[in-house]
Amino acid sequence: MKKFKYVCVLVLIAMFMSACNDKLSVRKEVSLEFMDNAKDIIKLEIYSLSDGSLNFIKAYYQGQEFTLPQVVSADGARYSAGKDITIWLIGDRLNFEQKVDGNTKEINFFLITN
Repeated sequence: MKKFKYVCVLVLIAMFMSACNDKLSVRKEVSLEFMDNAKDIIKLEIYSLSDGSLNFIKAYYQGQEFTLPQVVSADGARYSAGKDITIWLIGDRLNFEQKVDGNTKEINFFLITN
């Protein structure tokens, strides 16, 4: 959980710096919606800093909002806040992974809008 707070602070600092510096800004790249087999929907907004130094998402799922930075991935785009939440985009699929009390919840979603 400390890593998640650390990441959120870094994102807020980046946003603050972009407001103070005309050369650096946050761009919203795209909004996407995905649905799983149970008809649950996860909404993503993908952002990047204008200098390309940081890419991150805002994910909205089951009344919660997650802000996750992009991390290294051999395939697709992976976003993670340490060990608790990971979202992995590969083509038109999304894999949502959440760890709670030592248990891992993994859900596969499919793109419904772009």
